[in-house]
Amino acid sequence: MPFPKSDRVEFERNPIKEVICQLKFPAVLRLKSEVPVAFQGAIGEDYPDYSDQHHDQDGNVIQIGINHFFRTKDSQRTLSLGTDFVALSEKSYSRWEIFAAEVQRAQQAVDEVYHPAYYNRVGLRYVDVIDRSDLGLDGVAWGEILNPSMLGFLGVPTIGEDIRQALSMTSISLGAELPGEWLQCVTDFLEVTRRIIATSSILIGSQG
Repeated sequence: MPFPKSDRVEFERNPIKEVICQLKFPAVLRLKSEVPVAFQGAIGEDYPDYSDQHHDQDGNVIQIGINHFFRTKDSQRTLSLGTDFVALSEKSYSRWEIFAAEVQRAQQAVDEVYHPAYYNRVGLRYVDVIDRSDLGLDGVAWGEILNPSMLGFLGVPTIGEDIRQALSMTSISLGAELPGEWLQCVTDFLEVTRRIIATSSILIGSQG
């Protein structure tokens, strides 16, 4: 693993809007021809609301293939099942261990019911909203809030405050075989990410 061990950091204010983890596997044709009754039984009663439609923020139906959605009663957690993936979305994220346990639970249900040949991709997305006004940091430069390794052009004094959108992509080889080591790889990655985002004086960023 390319990531060193680091101390766990918990933050007083959690800017995480949503966390999504997706496990991809070769297409299971059964999911094109049958309703996932057995899968619903395997995930228990924690996801009582079922739908085969997904909606955007305005309530409009989004057509994204043959997918099934299982939601908790408060709609804060959603399991999505497609012909070649299972995904968990969490809108009230608190700790990685809790979230990871639910992902493993979904994986076990898929294994028991559909027996995929293997898993070929793990996707993990954290959606953080860092609003300086909400944090009482109006006028504070981004360089004083975020770790320099995260800043990019935001850290350039002459243009940083004028940037309206900035996109960056980094690809790192984890060197692990799926699915046996995927959870530890992601855990190690998150520990390093917490250290990169956090600063010693201002506690904002991804919460453990």
